[in-house]
Amino acid sequence: MRDVTEVVPPPPVEAPDHPLRGRADTSGLRKAAIFVAQLTKDEAGALLSKLRPREVESITRELMRLRAVEAEDVDIVMNEFHGLMTAQHFIGRGGVDFAREILAAGLGEDKADALLARVNAAYHDVPFSSLRNADVRQLVTFLKDEHAQIIALVLAHLTAGQSAEVLSGFAPEQ
Repeated sequence: MRDVTEVVPPPPVEAPDHPLRGRADTSGLRKAAIFVAQLTKDEAGALLSKLRPREVESITRELMRLRAVEAEDVDIVMNEFHGLMTAQHFIGRGGVDFAREILAAGLGEDKADALLARVNAAYHDVPFSSLRNADVRQLVTFLKDEHAQIIALVLAHLTAGQSAEVLSGFAPEQ
């Protein structure tokens, strides 16, 4: 019989199934399960309702295996999804607008907007957006001695009307 005062070591801590960090071979199924786990119950239900029964079964099995998911793993999956949403090859198939339409069809407008807002947390302001508030005369003064490439870059970030005003402020030979 054991002495009750004997110290019993705690059971070993299990490593999470399929760690994601540093693994390029993480399955799409695991990534899908991690992604679905980040959705609300309603969003996840709406998403799963659009899949084939076999796909739902596979994702459900993987969800059951997930246990605790590291925040870093969630970031990796969400960033990958965000990258796919904004990548050039995806834009050819519809891009963010296409994804929004699909999500809106399955989840409704409000939930689609909320989901895209969460995924698109890395949103950046439009470059040179402050130029749109600048006085046209100041822009002409700043740009008059610049190379044509610099002028073109600035004009590309202005509205059509502002660009026309700036161009009309230059000497004809420029």
